[in-house]
Amino acid sequence: MQPVGTTLGAAVLGGIPASWYTRAASAGTDVLDLPADLLDRASSAPAEVLIVAGEVGGGTGGLVLKAAKEAFTEAALVTGIAGAGVMVVAAIWALVTLQSVSSNLDLAEEHEHQLH
Repeated sequence: MQPVGTTLGAAVLGGIPASWYTRAASAGTDVLDLPADLLDRASSAPAEVLIVAGEVGGGTGGLVLKAAKEAFTEAALVTGIAGAGVMVVAAIWALVTLQSVSSNLDLAEEHEHQLH
């Protein structure tokens, strides 16, 4: 069960920053009056925005970088909040489901019993 949880967690929490960054970077760079192809490239990935900012240069390039930094920070914040939310739900689930388990349970003895 652990590999499934790890895989799902990585997929969900890994997809959030990418999609959030794309949305936020697109919104932040729309006001810069750049050609559509540069806007698409600038909002596609943090590495690509460095190339676009270098191509544009000057003050506009700096504004492109600023918008990308803000989008990246926003994406990281949203992902952190989502991760914290998942952990709170998991903690509540564990509390509810493990409430009936005895605190005096000797796991070593139980494991030994299952082996024989």
